[in-house]
Parts: sequence; structure tokens; C-alpha cells
Amino acid sequence: MPVDETTVGVLAALLAASDARRFDPAPLREALSHPNPGVRRQGALAAGRIGDGGAVDLLLPVLHDSVPTVQAAAAFALGLLKDARAIPALLETVRAVPSRDQGAPQLEAVTAIAKIGGEDGARALSDIIAAGSPGASTPAVNAALLESWRLGARAPVVQLVRFTDATDAATRWRALYALARLRAAPGAAALVRALSDPDPQTRTVAARGISKALVDSARLDPRDAIAALRRLLTDGDAHIRINALRALASFRDSSVAGAVVPLDADRDIGVAVQAETTLGVVRGAAALAALEARLTSSVFAI
Repeated sequence: MPVDETTVGVLAALLAASDARRFDPAPLREALSHPNPGVRRQGALAAGRIGDGGAVDLLLPVLHDSVPTVQAAAAFALGLLKDARAIPALLETVRAVPSRDQGAPQLEAVTAIAKIGGEDGARALSDIIAAGSPGASTPAVNAALLESWRLGARAPVVQLVRFTDATDAATRWRALYALARLRAAPGAAALVRALSDPDPQTRTVAARGISKALVDSARLDPRDAIAALRRLLTDGDAHIRINALRALASFRDSSVAGAVVPLDADRDIGVAVQAETTLGVVRGAAALAALEARLTSSVFAI
């Protein structure tokens, strides 16, 4: 649809209100009811950016817009406003279509619920997760798992741990990511197990989430975590090697230096830099010898 002079005026008023963070219902209402879906989308985004709870009532009907990108923008905006009044409508948006048809509106609605949080948000997110299972997840369930970390102490940790053994790797790593962000002790054992997962993304997330503090909080034997992390030092994925090196540094165990030293000359500069950093933290004779040898290198990072 071509942009005429009237539309330009609507957008200008919208931009002025958004830039000033000034809640003015008139230009927002005009934009949200405009025949051009692009203008409606911009109206929804502006309503969220302005940050006034008065926009909630204007945005709720837009969740039923005929255009998915406009629906998604409305859900995103409601997440920015963080008003619990929007949770029932957002939950309805998630449930409005079969799982095979879930797309941007449903995923943005899940994220918005997590951003709003509180008791109502935690309950809604838990209900979304409960609609799936480790053997049969859905896009909305995966999104709920991934965004659960936003709930903090209200996060459904027990449900997250259950999904760390999901059949689909895309589901597993999302549950593990949330547990890692939460630093949840009940999830530590699952993160250690995931260090040996066949899926590279899952190993990446697990290695990034492991730390001595987490292992200690779960009262796990650190030797199991260290052994699994050492095996990742030869992983073919550079990101996994970097994450494993960072995690090993947190244990400050000089016995790992011998396994770290070869990565000091890794073909990936990021791995080599992290190896030097880890050697500097774990110390020990092997680490010091390797670092001294690198003093003459033009790429020495410490």
C-alpha cells in the first residue's frame, strides 16, 4: 500500500510521541486502526516503547489483528509494558492455534509472559510447558523453556530439569540454557551430563553453564565435571573448546594444565587466548612453563 500524505502525518505523530516517551492515546489509536499493517505494527511498537501502562488496553485487541507480524508486535510491546493484565490475552494467543501453526505471534506472546513475570507470569509459563512433554515438544513449549530464566526464583526448575532429557536437541539445549542462566543447583547434574551430549549446541550451552560454584552448590563431585570438560578440549567446535576452558578456569585446578597447554597454540585465536587465560588462573608448573614460552610470541595475550 503506498504511503500517502495522511499516513505520513500519522507516522510523524507516532514518532513524536515515541521519541518523547509521551503517552498520547489519540495518535496510538489512529495508528493501531490504520488500514496499512506496517503502520499498525509501528503503532504497536511505539506503544511499547513509550512504556505507559495506559497502552495495555489499546494493545490487547491488536493481538487479534489479521496480520501475524502486527500480532507479534503487539505481544512484544505488551512484554515491554510488563503489566500482568495482559497475561490472560497473551496466554490465549499462545493457545489460539494448533502447535503446527505456532509462529511469531505465539513465540512473542510466550516471551512477553516471561518478561512480565510475577506469580501470574510464572503460572502461565508453567502451564505452557505442561502442555508439552520431553518426547513431544512444540515451538511454544521450547520458547517457554528458553525464556524461563527471566522468572528468577519463580522459574519452574523441576520442569526444566525434566526437559533436559528431551528427545529433540532443540528442546534439550533450551531447558539447559535456562538452568544455566538461573545457576540452579538442581540443574547442575543435568548440565554435567549434557557435556557429553551428541548435539554440539547442547554441549556449547552446558559448557558455558558449568562452574565450580554451581557444582559445589549442588554438592556434586567436581572431578566428574572436570573430566567431562577436559574431554571437550578436543571438541571440533571452537566455541565448545572456549567454553570448556572458561569453565575449567573456575575450578582453579592445576592438574588440568597439561590438557590445556596444547590449546595454547590452537588454530582458532579465540581458543588460544582463552587457553592462556585459563593457564594463568589454574597455575602450576606446567602452566607457568607454557606461559613463559609464549612470552616471545607476537600473539601472546596475557
